[in-house]
Amino acid sequence: MTSFIKRWFWYQNPVLRYLTIATAVLIFGQLLILALGIAPQEDPIFLHYTTAFGVDFIGAWYLVYLIPLASSIILGVNGLLARILVRRDPYLGQLMLAGALIAALLLLLQAILLLYVNS
Repeated sequence: MTSFIKRWFWYQNPVLRYLTIATAVLIFGQLLILALGIAPQEDPIFLHYTTAFGVDFIGAWYLVYLIPLASSIILGVNGLLARILVRRDPYLGQLMLAGALIAALLLLLQAILLLYVNS
């Protein structure tokens, strides 16, 4: 176990570890909210809404799972960049993972609002 931690050394830094865990929890929350709120159906659902134009994107129910997928991709890319950048400056790694956390938080908000639009 210690060799795994030494290999993924940014987890030794508690800030990076907690940012990664918090982002993973938000992604799990997105999955949970969407799985409980959007039922499989044949009718298309609203996937995007703006106050200026109203509903501007309609599609199949399973396309809502692109939200947690996007969050996971952002976490993966920013996590790899944080691993590379933390060797130069620890704050760069924290900045990358903080950006992933903010993106996951905004996508969680989008998932919640998507349920309101479709209810």
